[in-house]
Amino acid sequence: MKVKIIPHHNTKPESILKFIFLLICLFQFNTIVYGQDKKDEMGDFFVSNYGRAFLKTNYLNWSVLQDPDGVIYYGNSTNGVLTFDGQKVRPVLDKDGEPTRGNGRALLKDSKNTIYSIIGRSFGYIEKNELNEPIYFSLSDDLPDQDEVNSTLWSAGVLNDTIMFQSEKSVYLYKDKKLLSVEHFDNVLHTLNVNKGGAFLRIWGEGIYKLIEGKFKYLPSSKKIFSENRVDEQYSLDNGDQLLVSRDVGAWYLKKDGKLIKAKADEIDDFMNKNEVYVGGSRLKDGTIPIVTSKGGMIFIDNKLKVNALLTKETGLNDNHITGFIQDRQGDIWGTNFGLFRVSFDSTMTYFSERNNMSGAIQDITRNKGKLYVRTSEDLYDLVPKNNAFEQSKFEANNVNELAGWNSILKFDDQIITTNNYSIKTTKNRNTEVVSPIYRSNSTIRSKVNPSIIFSSNRVYGLLAHQYKNGKWNQLKLKKQDSIKPLNIIEVSSGKILALTPDGAFIYSYNSDGQGDYVKLTIDKKVVKSNRFFIETYNDSTHMLVDSLNNYYKLDLKSNKAILTDIELDTTVVPKKGFVRYAYNSQSKNGWTLSKSGLFKTHFDVKKGFLFEQYPFYKVDISELAGGFYAEGSGESEILWIGSQDNKLYRYYPELAIKESRLKYKAIVREIYTNGEKSLIKLGSLPFKNNNLSFEVSYPVFGNESKTLFSYWLEGQDNNWSEFVPDFKKEYTNLSEGDYKFRVRAKDASGEISEEGFTEFTISPPWYRSIFAYISYFLALILSFMQFGKYQAKKSYNKAENERKNSELAAAKDLQNRLLPKSLPEIKQFDISAFLRTSTEVGGDYYDFFESQDGSLYAICGDATGHGTPSGMLVSITKAGLIGLPQMSPKDMLHELNRVVKKVDLGILRMSLNIH
Repeated sequence: MKVKIIPHHNTKPESILKFIFLLICLFQFNTIVYGQDKKDEMGDFFVSNYGRAFLKTNYLNWSVLQDPDGVIYYGNSTNGVLTFDGQKVRPVLDKDGEPTRGNGRALLKDSKNTIYSIIGRSFGYIEKNELNEPIYFSLSDDLPDQDEVNSTLWSAGVLNDTIMFQSEKSVYLYKDKKLLSVEHFDNVLHTLNVNKGGAFLRIWGEGIYKLIEGKFKYLPSSKKIFSENRVDEQYSLDNGDQLLVSRDVGAWYLKKDGKLIKAKADEIDDFMNKNEVYVGGSRLKDGTIPIVTSKGGMIFIDNKLKVNALLTKETGLNDNHITGFIQDRQGDIWGTNFGLFRVSFDSTMTYFSERNNMSGAIQDITRNKGKLYVRTSEDLYDLVPKNNAFEQSKFEANNVNELAGWNSILKFDDQIITTNNYSIKTTKNRNTEVVSPIYRSNSTIRSKVNPSIIFSSNRVYGLLAHQYKNGKWNQLKLKKQDSIKPLNIIEVSSGKILALTPDGAFIYSYNSDGQGDYVKLTIDKKVVKSNRFFIETYNDSTHMLVDSLNNYYKLDLKSNKAILTDIELDTTVVPKKGFVRYAYNSQSKNGWTLSKSGLFKTHFDVKKGFLFEQYPFYKVDISELAGGFYAEGSGESEILWIGSQDNKLYRYYPELAIKESRLKYKAIVREIYTNGEKSLIKLGSLPFKNNNLSFEVSYPVFGNESKTLFSYWLEGQDNNWSEFVPDFKKEYTNLSEGDYKFRVRAKDASGEISEEGFTEFTISPPWYRSIFAYISYFLALILSFMQFGKYQAKKSYNKAENERKNSELAAAKDLQNRLLPKSLPEIKQFDISAFLRTSTEVGGDYYDFFESQDGSLYAICGDATGHGTPSGMLVSITKAGLIGLPQMSPKDMLHELNRVVKKVDLGILRMSLNIH
């Protein structure tokens, strides 16, 4: 038998805005509380407070704004304007790149989302540069001399894209960053109030002016009341009237015809006077009117001037000195004080805490006779709901003052029985008495056979029984009281109590006097060695034994057996170990399971097993929760009361929460660094040396931003999305050349995945892998081939030429060799030998022999100057000359030979020749 889980996919990008949902539930305290009790049991809203150290500010903050990306801008008394995107605080910079300084008194934007600001004695606008840094540019610095700002700038407003800045005695009107006009006044200006119904100026000693056709015109009807009394804020009403609020004279209506009428709002008037109402802001998107004060926090009223809610230190703020607020794109409120705060006006979940006079880890919860009881580790409390918005709901202690047992609260008519570490006590009308002083009791149940009897499990003394009779409690002596030592008991059928002990499970069958016998429960097909079991009750009456491995056994009381079933639990819903709580609501017939995996509506059937439907539950960390879990009501009024270990009690409307549509927003790439240096937000093409990149991202969805996770994907390098991680910085090193797309998406605390943000860029190849380089390489290759061709041709030519020359030289050498004697003369009395070795192929060396007629032998030896062919030719001429001479004496032969040779122009060639 398997477990089936039905997830809810209720979030659609095209769904209605959250603030439309708030039209149903925001501040509707008297319509969604538990049906039979008209008193207000709603707790405090979730408030996030951001302190000065986190915000990097000093003293007060004065203004706040959200840009189209969701980033929060806030103005500080001394540090100008800063931003917070959910992950990091950054300053707005001046045109020189330095953080702005001065009082960030006002922040506003027009329909083009241009942000305007007052900083110190300057006003201007904020735009992002190419690095995605917000830069402040002054408009007031360009004013002509006669209009220059020479006093404090107090406030600003926007009406139909006309931006108005107010100083002590002047108002400056701009549109699209261009000056329209400047109006100067003689008396001191008090406030400039701008809303969708118009722009109004209150001047000391005169009264109220209204902007009409580009000029402020005096409203005479205002002189009597407001020439000397403050107008702290104005709100445009649906009927076209203006609601004026003043700490001096309370609330007034400025009618469309210009008349002033006092509003009937004594409660609000007293509050504004006592707490000093101050400049605030516009109405909320659902029409609610917020009024801020410098001493008493904020109140929220409707069009009929009825107070719906109060927001103060007692309900979660760090301080009550509020200077301004906005409503963000999620419908939540951001306000400025000595820090910054955000209020989630999600009435589906509110909470109580020590501010409501309740302390300790909450271990059990119940309702009896219309009153909610909460058992903590310190005491038993009952809730006293507030009667109006100015009150705070409180918990009253009942002086139990002991550690609680496992099932520590039992309803007994108009009494509450508490099972404690040292005693069993009864509480009625906040009067607590001891029923039994015996310690180590764990749980107490009421008898189904005799409702005047209660049974208690005690691991030391056994099974205890007490009876309420004649207004008193008395212990009953059970005959087999200490036969077993039960840790937990439950009456599974009238007259049959299932008792769980370290030695196994037993059935105690008893009569109307409480007396009975024990029978050990036989475990059919036991799959664990331990005798320790737990008892789970589903649907208020289906009791199941559960072993340590989450095997389920159904009870067969006729045969006193526990039979193993094939029910299997999905451990992703109900882990084998860890936090699991179950509560059954008899009114709605719904079961509810809380585990570390979340909140699940639980349907159980012995034959079919479990069916789980997951519900949104993300504002509270599951690890914070304690044992207390209680469900009541039905339909949209079904409420889950959930206890915490941290002195908190949560009140949750699951059926309303699951209908809430959550918009998806885009994750943002905030900053990019290349090689550690801040880079353009639009990277374009980067040189290869800048291939180490770091990205800073954000997801401006607030409330549980510390739980926001990010997933990254660098197309061109990664194969898919990374796991979700808490780090909002992602680094890539040594990227190769190519085209890339950096993609980021976020997952908020609810598990909702954002729209993705991205940026595209290209890493250029290094110069030696660039297109120019490859063209150069190609041209060089072609040139090399050409040069190689020329080289080869020249080499071939030279080879042929050398071969020709060598051939000629060989021929010359052969010729020279043939000029030498083919054989040496043979004379008996002489041994004749000769050898010639030239330094080159052809040389100038020469020898020869010839015999005269008288038998004489002449030896000739000569050497021409130089080497090579010219010397060889001289040898040839000499040889030819010798052959042509007749026989004569050596002297005459040399003389005649010299004569012949000289006829040839031999240049500088000479030859030494001897004839012997």
